[in-house]
Amino acid sequence: MLSVENWSAALKDKTFREKLAMSLLLFGLVMTGFFFVLQYSENRNGFVIEKGWLDGIISPQDFSPYIFSITYAAALLGLIFCLRNPTTTLLLIRTYLLLQLLRMICLLIFPLNPPSNIIPLQDPFLHATFYNGRPNLKDLFFSGHVATIILFIPILSSKWIRGLLVAAAFIAGILLAAQRVHYVIDIISAPLFSLLAFYFADKWTKNNHGKSQKDSNY
Repeated sequence: MLSVENWSAALKDKTFREKLAMSLLLFGLVMTGFFFVLQYSENRNGFVIEKGWLDGIISPQDFSPYIFSITYAAALLGLIFCLRNPTTTLLLIRTYLLLQLLRMICLLIFPLNPPSNIIPLQDPFLHATFYNGRPNLKDLFFSGHVATIILFIPILSSKWIRGLLVAAAFIAGILLAAQRVHYVIDIISAPLFSLLAFYFADKWTKNNHGKSQKDSNY
């Protein structure tokens, strides 16, 4: 359950309120920038990698409902546990905004065209927000779905939650590759960027004693 006492005490702290407000402001700016980067990337020509080698293993199939369900169920689970602790929530916000910043940089540096046999991902949330109602086929390097699941793992301490998230990321990655929504390199590199985002967010969020803000209770 959400700890009302912890949040009540945290929100009485002016320093915490300022850190939270600044983090949310930066989060909004980064997400706005990400929207425009996606539009730019979609209209830019890139290059194709990993030309069809997966076809000999599995033919492309539409796994959109499963990918959507796994990704958002895992994210919701992680979010619920993060929200129990104010400092963990702050760490999550900063980790996610840095992750999206890294995605923006990668999309700009590595222009990719989609796999030739891609089956567009039907993600109602993305279509209603960042994709602006259109299919985005060049939202490729690196996989946002896998990275989003993974980013909760270093933040939360519970072994069973971590295990569930690892399993969810693994399954989602396989389905994304099978649907040709991403190249394999997009998927296997995603955890590395999640951990990099956490590393910098954790350093950013450390308290005066140098202890990690990672949730130690759950």
